[in-house]
Amino acid sequence: MTIRKQAKFTNREKPLEIFWNKYNNYKENMKTGKPDISVLMYYGFGGFGKSALIKQLKLEMEQKLQKPQYVYFDFKIKQESGNVLESIRNMLVINYEFEFPLFDFALLDYAKKIGDNIALSKNRELLKKSEFGNFLLKGMEMVSGVGIVVKLFKWLESGIELGEKKSKYMNFLEKNIKELNDIEIKEPAELYAYLPYLFAKDLTDNLKNNQEPLVVFLDSYEELVNEMLPIGEPLNNDVWIRGKNGLIQNTPNVLWVIAGREKLKWENFNSIWSKVLEQHKLDNLIKEDSIKFLQSAGIEEPVLHEGLFELTHGTPIYLELCVNIYCSLIEKDKKPQIEDFGKNIYDLVTCFVRHMDDSRKDIVYALSLLEIWDDEIVNTIRLKVLPNVSPRVYNIIKEFSFIAKNEELYLMHQTVREVLAKNYYEKHKETATQIIEEAITYCNEKRFDKDLYDEKRDQYLLWFVRFVMKVIVQSNIISFFKNDIEECFDHFLDIGKFETAEKLLNLIFPCVEEQSKAFAYLLFQSSKLNTSAGQYYKALENIEKSKKIYTNLNGIDDLEYLIIDERYGIVLSNVGRYEESLKIFEEVLSKRKEILGENHPDTIVAMNNLGVSYSNLGEYENAFKISKEVLSKNKEIQGENHPDTIVAMNNLGKACSDLGRYEESLKINEEVLSKFKEILGENHPYTIDTMNNLGKNYSDLGRYEESLETMKEVLSKYKEILGE
Repeated sequence: MTIRKQAKFTNREKPLEIFWNKYNNYKENMKTGKPDISVLMYYGFGGFGKSALIKQLKLEMEQKLQKPQYVYFDFKIKQESGNVLESIRNMLVINYEFEFPLFDFALLDYAKKIGDNIALSKNRELLKKSEFGNFLLKGMEMVSGVGIVVKLFKWLESGIELGEKKSKYMNFLEKNIKELNDIEIKEPAELYAYLPYLFAKDLTDNLKNNQEPLVVFLDSYEELVNEMLPIGEPLNNDVWIRGKNGLIQNTPNVLWVIAGREKLKWENFNSIWSKVLEQHKLDNLIKEDSIKFLQSAGIEEPVLHEGLFELTHGTPIYLELCVNIYCSLIEKDKKPQIEDFGKNIYDLVTCFVRHMDDSRKDIVYALSLLEIWDDEIVNTIRLKVLPNVSPRVYNIIKEFSFIAKNEELYLMHQTVREVLAKNYYEKHKETATQIIEEAITYCNEKRFDKDLYDEKRDQYLLWFVRFVMKVIVQSNIISFFKNDIEECFDHFLDIGKFETAEKLLNLIFPCVEEQSKAFAYLLFQSSKLNTSAGQYYKALENIEKSKKIYTNLNGIDDLEYLIIDERYGIVLSNVGRYEESLKIFEEVLSKRKEILGENHPDTIVAMNNLGVSYSNLGEYENAFKISKEVLSKNKEIQGENHPDTIVAMNNLGKACSDLGRYEESLKINEEVLSKFKEILGENHPYTIDTMNNLGKNYSDLGRYEESLETMKEVLSKYKEILGE
């Protein structure tokens, strides 16, 4: 068997030099005690060697530095801020024994507040493993009935089991009083947004005695900030990294190295980045360096040098595939010819697989269908669909250069994946379909697994949707959304998980034609998402597009159109166009009465919306009259505690207030608030809106202190859900 020579990293001398200059300058600044923010960005299209550059930088750090400190994270694996920070935290704890007491304590409190018992147990164990984390945990458990900081001070004053550590713990507590109080009082969404700052504070403490910087490598940044997505505000996806209260600006002694497809646009948000952000474009290897790369891997034939450069244009990952094909041919005692590598990139990838044995082909094709995976899902599919593939073969394939790993997850290079998947579907459609069906079944089971914490179940939900999109026909997408994921989607909106809801929609959008009924439906759902996130004009833009597409396809005379029109009326109201909104609701109510009858729940919803419109226009008597009728019908048809009934009560309370009947309004709103808290939770938008109404009631009745406290709480909740 021929042993492949290790290919050398070529044509990256300049990027390497830039890194080391940056590193050494930062190291000198640390000696003065005034380290500045420092961010280095390498950008270029996929396959141009960004990940290989980072790999080489890590290797050189190991070779040149006595005690190198670095951590690597690939955004292809995860993008949610909390999940990313947990992953980086875990690597720093394992590799350098760092401690993150504030961050871990906040995760524990967050899990407790959202009722995630699995994460609660996990985070409790994490706290036990660090000195200050264990101090926080023990103090909480030993003293009851008071707030976090008071508990800890009382425990320290008692001196129980502390000994010489008492002064050390006291210093820690005094230094972090504000943060601990913040953790205690913040609501879940607000606390989640606070995690990057707490992580930065902990990381700063870990690095305070460092003589050299920690290097944080962030790869595939385009997965976090992707401007090509059809919905959302992608440029805001990294505020937790670049923002004033984010990761980078609050962590000295760190050199940040980012790799992605596009230049960062941070200067558009804060002029500070023009001074501390340095960006460099990576291109293909030039011919001379491509040949050096091939020679370093054992390819000496000049004719192959010429042909392979022409084939790959110097793109590093494709040169790497050429090297693999070359070595496979040599192992089979064949003399490689340029024809063995194909005429284009599609041929090249296909040739690469052609020279594998059957078991390796099977697993690499299967992985191309999965795109992103962990060992468990692969082993499940392998045993059921590919029994001839051994764990050893799978482990060999995982080491190929076009497969990246981050923690327990793996992913395949996009171009390689697309070529292999297309080829597999064309030649082995039955097996390919079976693999996807097994993946769908596996993820569908996992997304309901109560033994997993919420973020893990969310991951499996997104995987489930991604796999379904590979096999579903467009005509079934609406029914799939309604039957399988709408409940989860609406739940994300209710609890403020707007990023996850947006990811879910972005998995489906590319699978539908733009002028189709399915596309109109997805725009409708996008408008719901925008409304929940407070993006009212974006919501209006999406619902207008949805309405136009649906009207062109189906006209305006069916019930589905009325649902879209109703959403249009709601969004018009949100942007202050009340008269237009009123007209829409009058039309919707008239048509629903005609089609569904007076007492159908959807007809009653239309009546309710009409009442709200009258209120917005100052026609309070009409609003009061309709609100009473809506409440009466809902109680009779839906029951006392149905959400629609409670919403109707809420609207009646507002109608009473508008007419100056403040005592009646207060009584109604107190009952509504109690019901919403019980059924929907403390942080549901309906609950917060009712608190707002209650605050107004107190003010109307001259109970100003109660009004002020209530409105402060409302403002805090709005900030945590919608942002500053």
